[in-house]
Amino acid sequence: MATDSIGIEKGGLPMRTMIRTALLLALAASPFACSYRPARFAADPPVVDVSDVAPIPVPPKLDPLKEVYYTDAYVRRPIVLAMDPETPTESGDVNALDDVPRSSWFDPPDARPDGPPVLPFTPIGPAVSGQPGLAVTDARGLRYELRRDAKERPELVSASAAVSSRLLASLGYRTPEVNVITVSRDDIKEGDKPAQEAVSDLWREGSPPVADRYRVRATRWPVGIDLGPTPVAGVHRGDDNDHVPHAERRTLRAIGLALYWMGLRRLPPFALRDVYVGDPGKGHLLHYVVAMDDAFGADAVGREAEARLGGEGKYLNENALTALLTLGLRRRVAPPVQTRWLALGEFQEADAPEAFTTSPPYEPADRLRPADAYWMGKRLAAVPPEKVTAALAAGYFSDASARARVAQVLDVRRDRAVAWAFAQVTPAEVERIEPARLVLRDQASSRKMPGLMAAKYAVTFLDDHGVTVAPSIVVPVPDAAVVIPLPPGVPDYLVVRAVALREAGKARRPVEVHVFKDPRGIRVLGVVH
Repeated sequence: MATDSIGIEKGGLPMRTMIRTALLLALAASPFACSYRPARFAADPPVVDVSDVAPIPVPPKLDPLKEVYYTDAYVRRPIVLAMDPETPTESGDVNALDDVPRSSWFDPPDARPDGPPVLPFTPIGPAVSGQPGLAVTDARGLRYELRRDAKERPELVSASAAVSSRLLASLGYRTPEVNVITVSRDDIKEGDKPAQEAVSDLWREGSPPVADRYRVRATRWPVGIDLGPTPVAGVHRGDDNDHVPHAERRTLRAIGLALYWMGLRRLPPFALRDVYVGDPGKGHLLHYVVAMDDAFGADAVGREAEARLGGEGKYLNENALTALLTLGLRRRVAPPVQTRWLALGEFQEADAPEAFTTSPPYEPADRLRPADAYWMGKRLAAVPPEKVTAALAAGYFSDASARARVAQVLDVRRDRAVAWAFAQVTPAEVERIEPARLVLRDQASSRKMPGLMAAKYAVTFLDDHGVTVAPSIVVPVPDAAVVIPLPPGVPDYLVVRAVALREAGKARRPVEVHVFKDPRGIRVLGVVH
């Protein structure tokens, strides 16, 4: 049969698909079709700090075209994946215990060292983070970006940014400090002409003042040299510390579940940014999430407003594929947004984590693996109530019922996110290892999660070649403890594969615990979820 110039059989399936199908069929018929060979971990302590902060020269600033970003997100990637679907590889920024070690991407210091800005301000010009606002320096010489709330929605921008920045930080992400403050016109000094134009823009529109003072959100940015948006895929050119492609980082793959928790759907190209800290040639890059003004469903307010005005702005024109297919003539309709709490957008308990997507689509989040979701589920579940309470206090809600509403929805969404994440795997953690037994702790059973509690665990024992070395067993799970007796006479390297047996059936994926024996004793080398 003839083929055209790109290898597609005329009147038939793509040649590439036929070859792949034939290979899969041949593999299925082979004696190796059911074989499994686990990874083998080195007998070294797990990495707890990547130390990716070696001195580097200042890399060039990235300033990608937004049109290219949107076209890639809405057109190129969907078409490529439709033609050549692939299963993402496991994340590359995890250690042997299936956790994410500390790095320039994750687990910043808990303290927010700079605090609120000190008045007065010296204007610099428009904000550089990609968000609307005025760039200033405070009395200490520190850089901040100021933005007012909209007249129709007082407190929406400032509260959402202040609270969500703290919630993300509680999960381990680097976020700039955001503080809600009040300023008067006298608190901002005179500047040159471009700076004064930006000052005029700040005063032009927004929520009304109270006693001549205007409520603003003050974002501590940049904290060094702003190098522009964090590349979505690949690595940052010029950063010799950046070795894991960004689409393979668990911190970025799992961020969608964190954004779902706080109702932050819009993720524009400038949402994640790189900054160089330290003297040139002696510093390094840190990676921040900076665009948090649209938390608590605030982006829905923008979509509704633009639909009402028939506009062509950022909220309605982000879906480039839809615009392309409809020649830009689609009807702009956005559902109305609740008005009971003007400090909130459309922030509902009913939203499901599995249906959550960012706008525009974010490639690392689209490559989320079950183990990534479980990791984020654990992070969400571990945020203490006092952290959430402190974050909400930083929003300075004037309406106590609005603050209570946010707390209520956050609780429900977190529970739903954790339950969905734990359902993707066998959610077990190693509690301890002894010469004759391995003790796991089922996290779903520990939290009494309906539908996910395990009555038993099915366990198999393999060597590092995937060969069964002892009979499989089933162990009960009393009080969430999974006590697995280790069979005698097994190899020095033993892989224990355990899968939770729930009322609804077997868990989707087992947990693997790699056990190693040597003259120093027995220990766990690695865990795979």
